[in-house]
Formats: sequence, structure tokens, C-alpha cells
Amino acid sequence: MYKFTYKDEEYYYNPENPIITGMDPDTGEMLEGDKLRDVLGMTDAEAQQCHATGLLNELRAKRDELIKDTDWVGGTDVPQSLKDVWQAYRQQLRDITDSATSLSDVVWPTKPS
Repeated sequence: MYKFTYKDEEYYYNPENPIITGMDPDTGEMLEGDKLRDVLGMTDAEAQQCHATGLLNELRAKRDELIKDTDWVGGTDVPQSLKDVWQAYRQQLRDITDSATSLSDVVWPTKPS
């Protein structure tokens, strides 16, 4: 499930179940039924762009979780030698969207031990 924006509205979409009937007004989540592009009145190109954006948003969310798990490295009580070890990993995570466009094509950096 990922999030994308179309015509200034946020939507949640599950590409594994690409049919919807509309959107839950409270959560913004898509409901089952018609194809996404038909419900929203998208062209095929718009649907493809929203899908690509959604996949990238999904990748960023996972990346952000991994970075958050290493935020302890920035503590003032963490020795510089340990910070140096983790710096490259954290930078590789920040740069992951330069080479990957979705969770299926990402090569995650190796976490320091």
C-alpha cells in the first residue's frame, strides 16, 4: 500500500489489489471495485505517473524507518569512531532514491555490525 497525490488530493493504493470503488472519506483509503484510473478519471499516463510516485513514496517510507533506527548514532555520548562507522551507511540510505524507484529494485546497503 502506498500514498500518492492526484489533483491535490491524497490517496492510498494497494498495487497488489488494483481495483477500487472509490475512497473512504475518513481515511482516504481506496475501496474495492473499479480500476483506479477510471474512478479518478485519470489518463493512462497519469495513472502510470501516480503509480511510479507511489512506489517511490513506499521506498522512501522504508528508507526513513531504517534511518530512524540509526538516529542514536547522532547522540552526544556516542564516540566519534562509532559515528564514523555508521556515517557511510546512513548516507547510502539517504541516497537510495538516486538508484532505486521501488522496493522491488532496491539494493539496501549493509548495516554496520
